[in-house]
Amino acid sequence: MSAIARAATVRQAAMARAEAMRNASKSRAEVVRDATKDYEAALDAAARSRAEELREATREQDEALYAATVAYENALRAAQDAPPSLERVDPTVEAAGPAANEGGPSASAGNGQREPAPNDGKITPS
Repeated sequence: MSAIARAATVRQAAMARAEAMRNASKSRAEVVRDATKDYEAALDAAARSRAEELREATREQDEALYAATVAYENALRAAQDAPPSLERVDPTVEAAGPAANEGGPSASAGNGQREPAPNDGKITPS
């Protein structure tokens, strides 16, 4: 083989090697790009799933809060519409303090109503 033929063979081998390296780099880049794309797709799917779980949990909590609010309002309405009971504490008597319970003409009668002051049988003009 002549030197020119050897040089051409070496040059052709070098070009083939360079082409193989470019192809290897290209395929490594493609592998990395595909792996990145798959990773991002998995992250998106996980984020969507988590967001849906949070929406569902929030919806359940909102429904539970609404149900508790309705029950509370119903109980409050029922308590306000109920007839007076000796077991219930009148908030106006409690707010007036202990001095209001110490007797006297204007003291509370225990049911939240004030009694009129006695007039000793005298009729006052209206």
